[in-house]
Amino acid sequence: MANCKILETEVKPVMLFNGGIYNVIYMEGIDFNEVILDFSACSVKENLTVQNCTFAQPLGADQFSFPVNNTSFYWKQLDSVGLGLYQNYATPPYTYVTDTLISDVYTFNALKSSYNKFFSMYRVQGDIESANAAYIQMKDMETGKYRYLYQKEPGLQSWFNWRFNQFLKYFSAYGTSPVQSLIFSMWTILIFAALYFFFPSDWDQINRTFLINEHRKIMQYFRTEQRLEDFYTEKHKEHFKTFEEYKAELGQGRAELPAFILLVGKPLYLLSGIKHRFLTFIYRRIEVLKGKWIDLNPMRKAYLSFLTILTILIYSFYLIIIRVLNSVALSINVFSTLGFGAIPVGGITRYITIIEGFLGWFLLSIFSVSLISQMLQN
Repeated sequence: MANCKILETEVKPVMLFNGGIYNVIYMEGIDFNEVILDFSACSVKENLTVQNCTFAQPLGADQFSFPVNNTSFYWKQLDSVGLGLYQNYATPPYTYVTDTLISDVYTFNALKSSYNKFFSMYRVQGDIESANAAYIQMKDMETGKYRYLYQKEPGLQSWFNWRFNQFLKYFSAYGTSPVQSLIFSMWTILIFAALYFFFPSDWDQINRTFLINEHRKIMQYFRTEQRLEDFYTEKHKEHFKTFEEYKAELGQGRAELPAFILLVGKPLYLLSGIKHRFLTFIYRRIEVLKGKWIDLNPMRKAYLSFLTILTILIYSFYLIIIRVLNSVALSINVFSTLGFGAIPVGGITRYITIIEGFLGWFLLSIFSVSLISQMLQN
């Protein structure tokens, strides 16, 4: 480094390249934690290299000119401090987080122009990570500007400009992180799913009526001599009837139907019959009551009480899992579409699904734009 000035200020030393014209500037492994580096109005013609340096103060870059294709200056070195405008070195510089910067159009545009030079340079070089990091700080300046405009002249449009920019930062880092927007969308789906968990829907019949019917079956099981096999047979008696009718039709159609039609039908009947015969066998084997509760001795009652409580807990856990899965499935469906037709929930949740549907359309649109933007940059 030649022809640069080292200024000793009351605050800390300043390495000043102000107004200089240089062919090459090369810096590597320099600790600038106690030094201010200012390239304001500096021009580099052939090559600029700043590598593995550490900064504790913003880099002065007002009207800084450097060769786009021959600059090696990874933004990661500046990410914690950014760029700055130094009016004098005794006062803090204007940065992307300085509130007073917004009120001065000149300083705002000058600092934004400095950021834009770095951003454009990274884009040309294909360094998307550095480009995104510089872009985020530049957009933070814009968000601060909208906040200032709203505070100065409150209005609906200025409020939306400010809040929408804030939302874009949290949702997708101003469109630079599709993964962040995807994670945000997943959390939105889960939050709405938690709401749907407490409300019945056409997708999920696990409600009070269902639980009452299940409890009545338990009471009936202990008060009568009905077995588990009987409850299963009664629940599926329409299926059994259908299978028997189907079997009869196959027998009657031997002379009236082609052989290959009968050949296809027989395995269908056999597979269905095997399933129900297997489940009937299982229920028969796990039968534990074998009589009425009132006729059991105390030891048998204690054993069956423990077994029943354990079974109810397991069944309740199963129902909760099913309810959670149904709630998540409903939320995903609502989030990803507005075309429900008849909304499968009632009451206040009907309006909640409409809100989520709109949010889904809105967030997925931004996610798509963010994803496409990053793909095109890459």
